[in-house]
Amino acid sequence: MQEGGRLRLAAAYGLEPEERARCDAAGPGPCACGPAGEPLTLPIPAGGASVGVLNLCLAPEEELSAATRGFLEETARLVGLVVRHEQTAGAHRRAERARRVLLRALEAALEAESWSGFARSLTETLVEAGGYPLAAVWTRGRGAALDFVAGAGDALEYARSIKVTLDDAPTGRGPGGRALKEGRPVVLQNALEDPAFAPWRSTAERYGLRANAAFPFAVEGRPVGVLSVYAGEADAFEGEELEMLERVAQLLGEVKVRLETGERLELFRAVIEQIPESILITDTEGRIEFANRTFVAETGYALEEVLGRNPRILKSDRHSPSFYRSLWEALKAGRTFRATFVNRR
Repeated sequence: MQEGGRLRLAAAYGLEPEERARCDAAGPGPCACGPAGEPLTLPIPAGGASVGVLNLCLAPEEELSAATRGFLEETARLVGLVVRHEQTAGAHRRAERARRVLLRALEAALEAESWSGFARSLTETLVEAGGYPLAAVWTRGRGAALDFVAGAGDALEYARSIKVTLDDAPTGRGPGGRALKEGRPVVLQNALEDPAFAPWRSTAERYGLRANAAFPFAVEGRPVGVLSVYAGEADAFEGEELEMLERVAQLLGEVKVRLETGERLELFRAVIEQIPESILITDTEGRIEFANRTFVAETGYALEEVLGRNPRILKSDRHSPSFYRSLWEALKAGRTFRATFVNRR
């Protein structure tokens, strides 16, 4: 099956452990275990692409009947359907995980008292809520080397022990150095097989790290540091997960600026704007004073249409009077009210 840019042996029948290792290293094609005839290689289709192959090593001069070949082709298609189902389910799980991590990161930003404390909380969130084995933050140092600021995960000693630089040395050509120099995310889906990862390969392999993604963050437009996230499997970063990690890295720069300048109100506004839930802020009379971008996108109201108005403009008559009584009782008592709302435009 496809993994990290190459075909790896996913399952085999009739092979001893040593033979499995030789087959995995050799890849699909002629038999690596002894004399055999021409191999039969059938693609495994999933979602319009081939995700692997079904490889059979036939005995010398053996020929398959049309019925047997048709059965094997159908088997390959069924394997592809299973793979496609797992890919779809995995994408849903990753999207939900990304949403969960982002919300936790935004909460940490609102509670931050110091930037180093926020960096530590952020890496802990990525490990605990995101399931990553390692997340770490580095910033520019006085020389070429980056300074380790904070990290979390079972492989934390790896981050503390390695050297990452901004020069043209091999230690400056990995994801972290490149992301900071180029001002863009750098992702190695199979770091252990990427030449740019050579300075850290043996140590990373010892800690079970297979993929690495680095995201720069800036202060006043200048990249000043990098968030580096590691995964224990190849091809771990894609889609909404990458978008989430990039947004989380940007929070590092945002929080750094706001805390250093004392602009906590602006930090609050910046964080609220990024939350993927609709948020309204009203005065004590119930007049809307603020709504975030998610509210605008989900309701169809422009911000200027709702400012100064009462949230009852959203009332859809789908909820009972007791629902709204519970809402206002909770808010007046300073408690959180959680429910699913059906609103109208």
